[in-house]
Amino acid sequence: ELPACFAGLDEPRPPLEEPSCLLRDRAIQRRLAGELRGRGAVLRLSGHGGDHVVVPPVSYLHGLLRRSPRAALRQTAGFRARGRWPLAATARMLLSRRSYSAWLTAARGHL
Repeated sequence: ELPACFAGLDEPRPPLEEPSCLLRDRAIQRRLAGELRGRGAVLRLSGHGGDHVVVPPVSYLHGLLRRSPRAALRQTAGFRARGRWPLAATARMLLSRRSYSAWLTAARGHL
């Protein structure tokens, strides 16, 4: 009895951080929340965005390499496995001495 994926996309909604993959099942989640409230639930932990709280940004690896090379290489191996990063590109990223400002200026041309 749940709504189909993408149901309700034509309905007005408050502005969110978009585009978001959460929109595809918004109607389903709304329905589930209503059902849970109807059964007495007062709190629901969804997990959306949780990885941003517990996983550090990749940018910290660059500085970590200079402070603790062994730890940086262990952490980098995990990021490489999860993101399927190519070894050569990962090595270039870690060894680069370019400042964030210089990187941002160079990246501007690729946008």
